[in-house]
Amino acid sequence: FDPTAVRPHTWDFTVKNLDDHEITGSVHTALVIAVKE
Repeated sequence: FDPTAVRPHTWDFTVKNLDDHEITGSVHTALVIAVKE
């Protein structure tokens, strides 16, 4: 499963504004949100 394919805008925002550690957490959160939706 690729959360970037479902929520590319969320991914872009995370990559541009957070450091590597926070990117990992945000990607996991995006995955959970996508699954719930």
